[in-house]
Parts: sequence; structure tokens; C-alpha cells
Amino acid sequence: MFFLNYDDPNPTSNYASQPFWGRVVAASGAGPLPIAYRELSVEKLQNAIQVCRSAEAKVAAEAIATRMSQENGVGTAVRSFHHRLPTSQLCCDILPQHVARWIYTPKKSKHVSVRLSNEALIVLYDSKDFDRARVHP
Repeated sequence: MFFLNYDDPNPTSNYASQPFWGRVVAASGAGPLPIAYRELSVEKLQNAIQVCRSAEAKVAAEAIATRMSQENGVGTAVRSFHHRLPTSQLCCDILPQHVARWIYTPKKSKHVSVRLSNEALIVLYDSKDFDRARVHP
């Protein structure tokens, strides 16, 4: 079921987090500790299934489901994303109220670049001293 709507061309990369999440589930009481593939046996699998079917695991899983249903995961992710955006590096150096879409590196200073918005670039294009070849996205 998990992979039916999954677009990652290399889904094996997600298996690395399974032991971590297995320990989280076990610590909450909603399931058994993870069993390493090399240690898997019929007896260990039977015991793990019994833990999953227990009343205690059901209560713990329901508690987790209740907490998760009260979370706003998308909103939290969006706030986190915006909080970490380097906004000072996204603004135009000339018109800071506009988003920088271009970088201009003057001839005299190869180590200094100027971030430019479309609006600033339009104004500068009319300047005779402006070297259009030194602008790149």
C-alpha cells in the first residue's frame, strides 16, 4: 500500500528510518521492538504479532491516533519552511521589496555580486554603463 502513491525512484532509502520509528512505536507501547532481519525467527515474529494484537497496544495506538488527529502537520511544516528561508538573501539589493531573480557581477569587482529583481533589471538595462553580459539568473 505504501508504495502505490510513492514517487521516489529509490524507495530503499526510506528503509533506513524504520528501526528508528519502530523504537518510537515500541516506546509508546503501540508495538514491539523492531526485529533485525538477521535475527528474525518464527518465534520472534509470533511474539511481535501478539504484542501488536494486545489490548495495551490497541490503547496506545488509539492514543497516538488521537494526538496525530489534533496536529496540523502541513501547517507546522509550512511554518518551519518559512522560518528557515534565508529571506535576506532573496531580496533585491536595489529594491528590497522585490524578489531577486538575477545576479549582476560588475567588471571591477569579481567577488561582489548584486542581487536584482526584474523591476531593477529593467531600469538598469537602460543605463549605458550596464553590461548585460554580466547578468545571470
